[in-house]
Amino acid sequence: MIESDDEAADRDPYYIRSSATNADIPHLVVKSDDAFVVADADLTNPDLYHGEIVGLKSRTLRLAHRLALGPSELTEVLSAESFGSAPHELLLSWRYFADFADVFEVRGMVRGRRGELLPPVIEAGSVRLSYRGLDNILRSTTLRFDPPPEKVSAGFAQHRLIIPPGGAAQIRLTITAVEGDAAPAWTHGGARAEDRGPDTSTRVVTASAALDAWISRAWADLHMLTTETPHGRIAYAGIPWFVAPFGRDSIITALQHLPFDPGLARGTLRFMAAYQGREEDPFTDQSPGKILHEYRRGEMANCREIVFVPYYGSVDATPLFLMLAAEYLRWTDDRELLAELRPAIDAALGWLERSDYVSYASRSARGLVNQGWKDSHDAIMHADGEDARGPIALAEVQGYKYAALRAGAEIADAEDRRPSQRPTSPGACWTRNCSPAGACAPWAFTSDATIR
Repeated sequence: MIESDDEAADRDPYYIRSSATNADIPHLVVKSDDAFVVADADLTNPDLYHGEIVGLKSRTLRLAHRLALGPSELTEVLSAESFGSAPHELLLSWRYFADFADVFEVRGMVRGRRGELLPPVIEAGSVRLSYRGLDNILRSTTLRFDPPPEKVSAGFAQHRLIIPPGGAAQIRLTITAVEGDAAPAWTHGGARAEDRGPDTSTRVVTASAALDAWISRAWADLHMLTTETPHGRIAYAGIPWFVAPFGRDSIITALQHLPFDPGLARGTLRFMAAYQGREEDPFTDQSPGKILHEYRRGEMANCREIVFVPYYGSVDATPLFLMLAAEYLRWTDDRELLAELRPAIDAALGWLERSDYVSYASRSARGLVNQGWKDSHDAIMHADGEDARGPIALAEVQGYKYAALRAGAEIADAEDRRPSQRPTSPGACWTRNCSPAGACAPWAFTSDATIR
């Protein structure tokens, strides 16, 4: 069975729960994958019997299966090739369904009621499965077969292939997901040109092939987590449960990747500023100046059945935002973005300075009890094992606050400097190796590596 939930639309529901081919369980010969978008598998048939007689010897047929993820579709290609001396008839069946479950339903949440699954639209070579949610948004999954199948229904399609000796045949299935009447606003591609793709980022090449392979895979994994938004690129927190913007995770990823790809930090800063807290809202733990914790856009979020609309229950995302802004400025001297972010920076500083210690206590009945990086319900406890109750002031967050205030001072200092001047005070380079006199050591990369 080939699991193929299509997340190209960047939404929470599962638009296609599964598609499967049925051909008497072929044997896997070799499997490879392109870490970005493609997975290939070569298979062959086992001995197939008619009673006690071998009707088709093993390894007579080669089945090549390819999955390719594009900007707006999932393509599944199945190729069959014969090495026999006689023609073969191959019956291939596909089974599929789409329940359009919100990702939080898949994770185990039970809803009191759901929307309406609409009658499928079946044509000669395609099937469209649709669902109208409680948020009144129409969500559709369309499967297109090339060539058209011999039989097709709401959850079943069947191809009959005649493969001549030494011949081959191919079936292509394209799966697309659409929400509402318009194309999704957040996709892989379509944001600012200067923020696009891995080609704009620095490349690291070393004398070790194994290290190069590890770096390449890490780069590919990060690319898969990166999504274009109207505000620029941002790294999501993880696949499959956390395919969404997370304040802490997205900011730390951008901070660690900053020397190699400033565009990721630029998009992250703009995104966080765009969704910064504007008012007091106990349901989402929102306050003016706060940076979001998590933002979901599925049906349950639209209906406010969950708090992530967005949700602001993070005690450390706000200081981390300020730290990223200052570090981005150090690397790029991008005064234009600094001016754009100035209101968001002032609001974040205002939230931080409301009290001496930065603490948290959820005001939302559906919010997170713990709001640091250890945010499970029983993550913070006393020495005797009793759960700690809010307000809670985490030690590391006070360090973040100190770093964020120094970052704010550095940003203010940068506004008064000429573009050619660089910071020289110890407070202006807290992340570097600074002498008491304020001289900052340059960033260094160890090992035999070439930075491109």
